Amino acid sequence: MKSSKFWNYVLYNYLRKIKSKAFIGFNIFLIIVGLLISQLGSIVKFFNETFDYSETIYIVDETNQLYSQFQKDFNNLLPEVILEQGTESEDVLNQKVEDGDISAYFIINYNEQNLLSATYVAKDFSNSSYYTIGEQVLSGYNKQIAMKSAKLTQEQVNLLNQNFSMEKISLDENAQTAEESMGNLAIAYIAIILIFLFSYLYSVYAGQEIMEEKTSRVMEIIITSISPIKQLYGKIVYNSLYALTQLTIFMVLFTISIQYMLKSLPTEVLDTVSVMISPEQAKIVIYIIIFAIVAYLVYLVSVLILSSIISSVEEYQIAISPIMVIGLVSFYIGIFGMTAPEAPFIKIMSMIPFISPYIMPLRVATMTVSTPMIWLSIALNIGVIVVILTFGARVYKNGVLNYSGDSVIKKFIQATKKS
Repeated sequence: MKSSKFWNYVLYNYLRKIKSKAFIGFNIFLIIVGLLISQLGSIVKFFNETFDYSETIYIVDETNQLYSQFQKDFNNLLPEVILEQGTESEDVLNQKVEDGDISAYFIINYNEQNLLSATYVAKDFSNSSYYTIGEQVLSGYNKQIAMKSAKLTQEQVNLLNQNFSMEKISLDENAQTAEESMGNLAIAYIAIILIFLFSYLYSVYAGQEIMEEKTSRVMEIIITSISPIKQLYGKIVYNSLYALTQLTIFMVLFTISIQYMLKSLPTEVLDTVSVMISPEQAKIVIYIIIFAIVAYLVYLVSVLILSSIISSVEEYQIAISPIMVIGLVSFYIGIFGMTAPEAPFIKIMSMIPFISPYIMPLRVATMTVSTPMIWLSIALNIGVIVVILTFGARVYKNGVLNYSGDSVIKKFIQATKKS
């Protein structure tokens, strides 16, 4: 009978929360965002076709020999740029650049050594890629001209054109490529932000619920049907189920959206993305989800217990401020730690409960931590949750009906004493 009261309490509040306008509205928003992400490739293609963003560069070929070959070689490296042959005077071309009709122009001719020389004219140098690629292409032509004038044999030319190749050997079997490392850092960055939002927002939301129950005196009615200790555990269970439901919906929508987005991306973009994805990242995501759940539970339990001693909105903000400060500091350590995931300070922080759920995903993503250390960090956080619950149950029981005007610290001390 007593057990049924507990589960009725859990079920009632869980259903109440997932039927709320906030929950429904937020998930409608997620669905809309997911649809937009899934069609990202099509959206980009539509705008590119509707609004012509391609830029035009004129080539003034005073050699009368290179325009076609230069256009081909330049577009092989930068296909989105339109190259056209310019025949106007420099004054006219300068005016076209000033008016925005063309982005820039090249003047190509021969110098006194019968090698190519060129001038690049643009309004400013905010986009240096045009100059760099033009210089690269023309340097290749000059190399060919120089080799031809030196009357080298074909064998000598082939030797000069041969690219230098260096073998790479890693002593670490799990060493990442540059692309994989970039992909993993992106996952770590997104994970830290999502873990912070997930643990911070949902634990604060749960604490506000207790604040509303106490300030409206509804708590006195709830206590008559379920004991404070069972109420505490009930709140942990239904708030966790609520958060897990939201996390599951988010993960499902995110996975489907990404799959459809990848299908809509151009082949060259898809090839770049696929290089950044490795099988190891599935394991990384699993660890991130575990740390997100651990972070949520650590902060949820702490906020629920501290919220039990308050009697007003002002007291609520004072009571939970230490936990929120720890969360914010941990978040920023995780973000700035991305520049040096192997630093001793980051290694230490990744093992400290409350802080480690924000730091350890970074070390997991960059593969700078062993599996036993990952599970030790998880175990330490679980141990802290058990300790907080054991100690905090008494605080919740004694503080939940405390409406005195004493300070938050004094009420907390009073709540820790045996009743």
